[in-house]
Amino acid sequence: MVEKRTALIIAIIVILIGGGLSYYFFLMPRKPRADVIIWEDFLPAEEELTRQFIENSFRQLYPNITVELVGVSDLRTRLLAAIPAGKGPDLFMWAHDWTGEFAEAGFILPLDEFVTEDLKGKFLETAINACMYNGHIYALPFAAETVALIYNKEMVPNPPQNMSQLESIMQQYVMQGKYGIAYQVDPYFVSAWPHAFGGYYFRDEDKSVGVNNTETVEGIKYFMEHIKPYMSTGDTSREAQVAIFVDQKAPFLVDGPWGIGTLKQANLSIGVTLLPKIDEIDEWPRPYTGIKVVWMSSNVHDKEKAFTFMKWFVTNAEYIKQRALQLGFIPVLKEVLNDPEVQADEIVSAYAKQVELGIPMPKSKEMMKVWGPVGDAISEIFLEIKTADEALDEAQRRILESLAGG
Repeated sequence: MVEKRTALIIAIIVILIGGGLSYYFFLMPRKPRADVIIWEDFLPAEEELTRQFIENSFRQLYPNITVELVGVSDLRTRLLAAIPAGKGPDLFMWAHDWTGEFAEAGFILPLDEFVTEDLKGKFLETAINACMYNGHIYALPFAAETVALIYNKEMVPNPPQNMSQLESIMQQYVMQGKYGIAYQVDPYFVSAWPHAFGGYYFRDEDKSVGVNNTETVEGIKYFMEHIKPYMSTGDTSREAQVAIFVDQKAPFLVDGPWGIGTLKQANLSIGVTLLPKIDEIDEWPRPYTGIKVVWMSSNVHDKEKAFTFMKWFVTNAEYIKQRALQLGFIPVLKEVLNDPEVQADEIVSAYAKQVELGIPMPKSKEMMKVWGPVGDAISEIFLEIKTADEALDEAQRRILESLAGG
């Protein structure tokens, strides 16, 4: 009898729980989908500023359009999984070099029906060119970026003008038991040096691969001989290298405008200057430059509402201005670039000069097969696993084989 009562009680509990779950999943109101979902991989200060402007500006202008800004780490991997499955965001943001790959895969939509010549005219021509692919406009631009030399003004009152001066200062700090420079080691950050010598990884114009060209090899060797000896070689990730600079264990940091907000929050007195001229060849390092853009996913929920947000995002002059003044991003909206306050900002103007010297990242889909092998080669050279000639020959072979395979 006791066993029957126990079984009955259990059965009643199961029914009640099941009913409760059914009510929860099927009858309780669910949070409605936002009209526009945006995926980004911003740093904290950049995301905070963006959320403030969405809340205080966009929602006031467009109260009937709901927006959800979603921070997504490892953005490209997530997009490559989500979009083919019919999921993912309405809009997403990154540097322009993904355009070719994503356009040819059908992951992004051309914006020709929305973008007028008047709208194009609001931006620098180089920024609009970065948004074009095969005669169509696939994105809208909101900033330019590249890497430059950041220095701690308390440690270095006068920034170096050439590599001899830079090495002299770095050597002084190494002799004091510190590091001379903090520098993330990857193909993008290192690109300045092979470009200075006339080398390149890949060219959009003729689809050629130049990873093991004499000039490319010479530039990467120069980096290994003149920068590496003054670095911490234990962890060359961005986080570790920035931490070295923030902790004042090195007087210099090579980084982009995306990190300026973090450095300001650390209350460091910083300056930004050009990567110093290479004395031996009388040439400036020419880092890769990127245009930060917004794309519309092929899975977009409402094209009209998504484009309304895109247009507001890239043409809101006050937002773009604050991205420049607070975070150091270089405006590509002419109205803001010509703003006297922006032009007077030392950090923004320094990055703008570095962008002028830089080389735009290739945007052909083939470039996606170049980054990995070049990154592996640079790592092997840095760790002294292989010589520069060996590693870059191997990278060239891998890239050509991959491109031949389609």
